[in-house]
Amino acid sequence: MINDCTAVILCGGKSTRMGYDKAFLRTEAGLLLTITINCLQTIFSNVVLSTDKSDKFNDISEISDITKVSDIFPEKGPMGAIHASLNYVSTSYIFVIPCDMPVINIELILDMYKNIRYSDIQICKHNGGIEPLFGFYKKSCIDTFERHLAESNYKIRKTFEELNVNFYDIDKNSTYMEKIFWNLNTLEDVALWKKS
Repeated sequence: MINDCTAVILCGGKSTRMGYDKAFLRTEAGLLLTITINCLQTIFSNVVLSTDKSDKFNDISEISDITKVSDIFPEKGPMGAIHASLNYVSTSYIFVIPCDMPVINIELILDMYKNIRYSDIQICKHNGGIEPLFGFYKKSCIDTFERHLAESNYKIRKTFEELNVNFYDIDKNSTYMEKIFWNLNTLEDVALWKKS
């Protein structure tokens, strides 16, 4: 069990392409968010939800016992959510993951965790791109993130020049499935996922 890192599920997106809040996506097995929580709780001692509104989940009894963290800098996107989460947690690191990712590879998370002590940020590199919303962030990133937010620089990539960032290249490991970074952004995505 991972005790020095808190898992943070990002639930504050605007979901404009979906047409409704992706945090409330449901499957035949239940609320996708609950499934994600249960999966992460198999390896993390602490799991919290990062949300844009403190009362967002008041009517969802199945997650009533999960801590919700609201943005300190409202409506500043993922950087604002990560900054607020880093401020809230008492652990040395957080692991962030979006609420709309239906495929969670625990083995990948554990592989990444092995090397988090050697960097401030560890995110995946995949198909020539990077996945900043699936990775580990050290608590010491707070000051850099806060300064960028105060200066209205909201892109996480802009902080990379100031921090020690490690890119975990999963393309070099053929054991990881192709759809590992599948996000459900539209109703069409949901339909395809349910058929898979």
